[in-house]
Amino acid sequence: MAVPKVITLLSIVSAFALASCTLQPPVTEQYLMKNNFSGDLYDLGDGKVLIYNGTDPLLLGNDDRMNIGINGKPLGQLRSREYTVVDVGMGECEVNLARRSMFLIKSNHSIKINPGTRVIRVDPIFVTNMMTQTNQLPSWLEKYTYVKSPRTSD
Repeated sequence: MAVPKVITLLSIVSAFALASCTLQPPVTEQYLMKNNFSGDLYDLGDGKVLIYNGTDPLLLGNDDRMNIGINGKPLGQLRSREYTVVDVGMGECEVNLARRSMFLIKSNHSIKINPGTRVIRVDPIFVTNMMTQTNQLPSWLEKYTYVKSPRTSD
């Protein structure tokens, strides 16, 4: 009789442990989201940047959710194969990335936004997060979801 109680208790503890692995979207501060992106690379630049999560969802499952902050202001959360377009302005930017795998994994990246900066890719990798200025649209952009306003907490 004690074995079923132990199994039930372990099941409940496991459920709470797995639920704690999800990363909640941040509360977004005011950022100028662009709602009229046509899919053309030349619509970007001069401070208007497309940010996409290039993670393969088959590899990471629910670990693909990336919280993004720019210059200390939360932007929102992008899942794999999602992108958004923001007007961050010109100059130096500090990009903060956070995701939860077994642990909370945070990273900070600096980027200089100039007239030619158009596309930024973010990826979770094993023990850190990666950000790359590609200035090329993802090859499968039509399969990506355009998030006009990334998920946020209310």
